[in-house]
Parts: sequence; C-alpha cells; structure tokens
Amino acid sequence: MTEDKTAFYINGAWVAPHASTRMEVENPATEETVAQIALADAEDVDAAVAAAHAAFPAWSTTTPAERIAVLQRILQVTRDRYEDLARAITTEMGAPITMSRSDQAGVAISQGAADSVKRVALELGGKSPNLVFADCGADLEQR
Repeated sequence: MTEDKTAFYINGAWVAPHASTRMEVENPATEETVAQIALADAEDVDAAVAAAHAAFPAWSTTTPAERIAVLQRILQVTRDRYEDLARAITTEMGAPITMSRSDQAGVAISQGAADSVKRVALELGGKSPNLVFADCGADLEQR
C-alpha cells in the first residue's frame, strides 16, 4: 500500500507544495514502495522559513516554563504514538521492529531535555555513533 505524503506542514497548516517533484519511499527489506513524498523547491523552503521567522518574536518571549510545557507535550505525543513511530521506522528503514522500538530510547534523552530545556543531539540507529553533548545531564562513561 502506497501512502501519499505530499503535503508540507507550514505555518500551522498542511499545504500543497509549490514543487511538483515527488519521490517514492521504498521499504528496503521488501523493496515495496510504501509512500510517495514531495520534494521541496526554493519557494517551499522560503515559505517555511518565512513562517518560522514570523513565529519567532512570540516564541522568543515565552518563559522557560512555557517552553518546557511545549516540549513535554511533544514528548507525550511521541509516547502516545510510540508503536506508530516504531512501525514507521521499520517500514522506512527495513529494520526489525525490536530495533525500531529500542531506537525510541531517544525519548528518554528527550525527556531529560524537556524537563530542563537543555541542548541535546540524537544520532540513533544501526551502528552509527551517538553524539551526546556534555551538558545533556546524562551520566555517561567516555569510550
């Protein structure tokens, strides 16, 4: 089954892209086409950047507590859709569902950031290195 994922979320709404270029997403495990996505052009990018720029003045005046509340809401939605996200990762990467679920460990790191608005970076999956900044609050051993 191929899903149509050709709209962009810009300025609080799903919008049709300016560009007409599409790309098929293939499950590498099955070689089945599972979705079609839109590829942005310069006008699509400009619209997204303009929306972000317009939103920045209001966002920049929010308090740390308000930002934490937003991050916690995002985290809650991520938890609520945990299985959906794991299935999407499996479909897109062809990864075993157990790996897709374990890669969601990023939720725990995000929780730490949401509670204190600390800068974190996640590089999860496969045998790729994980980058975690010193100020993320994690007690990690250097290797």
